[in-house]
Amino acid sequence: MTERKVNFDFFETIKDSSVFGVYVYSENGNLVFANKAFCKMIGYSPEEITKIKLLDIIDSSQRSEVSKNIERRLNGEIFSCEYKEIYYKTKEGYLKPSINFAYTISFNNKPAGLVMIYDVTKSKIFEECYKVLSEINQLIIRSQNEEDLLKKACNILFNQEEFHIVVLGTIDRNTKLFKPKIVLGGKKIQQLFSKIRISVDETEPEGRGTVGKAFRTGQIAVSQNVLEDNGMAAWREAQKIFGVHSACSIPLFKNKQITYIMILYSNIAGIFSDEYLSLIKEMQIDISYGLDKIEKDKELKMFNEAISASMNWVVVTDKDFRIVKANKAVESISGYTLKEIIGNNPRIFKSGYHTEEFYKNLYKKITSGKQCRCTFVNRKKDGPLFYIESAIVPVVIDGKIERYVSIGRDVTKEVQLKQNIEKFSKLYKTLYNINQLLLKSTKESEILKELPKFFVDILGFKVAFIASLEDHGTLRITASYAKEDKHKYYNEFLNKEVLSDLDNKSLPFL
Repeated sequence: MTERKVNFDFFETIKDSSVFGVYVYSENGNLVFANKAFCKMIGYSPEEITKIKLLDIIDSSQRSEVSKNIERRLNGEIFSCEYKEIYYKTKEGYLKPSINFAYTISFNNKPAGLVMIYDVTKSKIFEECYKVLSEINQLIIRSQNEEDLLKKACNILFNQEEFHIVVLGTIDRNTKLFKPKIVLGGKKIQQLFSKIRISVDETEPEGRGTVGKAFRTGQIAVSQNVLEDNGMAAWREAQKIFGVHSACSIPLFKNKQITYIMILYSNIAGIFSDEYLSLIKEMQIDISYGLDKIEKDKELKMFNEAISASMNWVVVTDKDFRIVKANKAVESISGYTLKEIIGNNPRIFKSGYHTEEFYKNLYKKITSGKQCRCTFVNRKKDGPLFYIESAIVPVVIDGKIERYVSIGRDVTKEVQLKQNIEKFSKLYKTLYNINQLLLKSTKESEILKELPKFFVDILGFKVAFIASLEDHGTLRITASYAKEDKHKYYNEFLNKEVLSDLDNKSLPFL
C-alpha cells in the first residue's frame, strides 16, 4: 500500500505538467491516460489517446526494445529506466524525438507503466541544422562549380529527417514561372514538379504561395501549416498525397540578384519557428556567399588568364609596394625575368629621368586612394629606355588599400616616332628659314648674324656660333647666339676670344 501511495502522489504531482508529457499504459500495452502536453505533442485528443496501443505510436525501429520493457512491467517487475531518444509517431505521420523516463507503478491495482517525456524536437532540429550549416560551410570552401555547390547543398538538406522534399529552381522573368532544376524526394515528386505550375505573379492563385512571396520580397517565406494556408490552396491535393504540412521558400542571391529559389517541404507542421528561421537565414547567407565566391573566382580566373596573355603591361603590388604579380608582357618589355621582378619594388625599372618631386606627387595621390595616369620613362635591364603609358589603381578592401594595380601600354615606338618626326620637322623648318634668309638678304653680315638664331630657336641648341678661318690658321668668331641668360656669358667669351691651334685648344663646353 505504501508503494502504491507513493506512486499515486508522484503521479498527481506531474500529470498536469506543461513541460513534461506524461502517459500511463496498462494491460496489453494500451494507453489509459495521457496529459495535455503529451496529447499536444503527438496530435491526438485525450479521448482518442485511450484507444491507442503504445507500440502503435513508437517508431518501428525501436519497438522491439520498448516491447520487452512493457512486458516486464506488466508482469509486475519493478524497475525504472531512461531512454535518451525515443521517436513517437504523430497523428499526422511524422516522428518526434524525445527523452523518456519510465517507471513501474500500480494502476487500478494492476502493474502499469508511467512514462515522463521531454520533447526534444526543437533541440534535435537545431542540432541537425547546425550540422547542416557546418557541412554547407565546408562545401562552400571546397566548391569551385556552381552546379556542384547547389546539388550538394540540396542533398545535405534532404538527408535531414525534417525535410522530405527539397526543390531548387529559377524564375523565368518572361513567363514569371518557377522552373525546377533539382528535385529530391523520389520519382513521383520529380514527375509532379515536371507538371506542377508555380508562379510569382500575385494575381494568379499559383503565385500566392511561398515561392511567389519569396521572389517578390527577397525574403524567406514560410507556410507553417499548408493545409490551412489559403495562399497554398492551389496545390492542396498534392500536399495531402505527399504529406506536406509546412513549406519554406528561400531566395538565393548572386551579385545581389535573386538567382535561385530553394524550397524545403516538411511533414512537420509548425517546424519553421523564429529560432529555426534564424538558422535558415544563416544558411541562405552562406549559400549566396558561395555563389558569389564561385562567380568571383571564375571572373578572377578569366581576368588572370587575360592578364597573363595580354600584350599590355600589368604589375600588381601589395600595400608596401612590393610586386606580387606581373605578366609576361612586363618580362618581355623590361628584359627582367618574372623571378627577378616578383618581390621587388617598381623602382627596379627606374631610369633617372623623373624628378623626386614627380615621385612624391605620385605617391601622395595613390596612397590617398586616387587613380593616377601618367607616362613613365623606364630603363630596361640592359640599359635602353622604354616608355609606359600607365594607369595606377589603388584597390580598397574593407576601407583599406591592399593592392596597387598598374595597367599600362608600351608606347616606346610611338614616342620614338614622335621624337623623330619632331626632329625632322625642326630640321626642315631650319632649312626653310635658311633658304628664305639667303633669298631675302643681300649682305653677308646679316646672313651670318641670323644663322645662329635658327639653330637655337628651332633646333633647340643652347648656344650657336659661326667662326671664320683667318690667315695663319686662326679661327675667329664672327657671330654667336644664346637664348637663355645663363648661356649668354658664352657669347661674351666667344666675342673676345680668337681661337687658333685647334689641336691644343677647346671651348669649355665642348
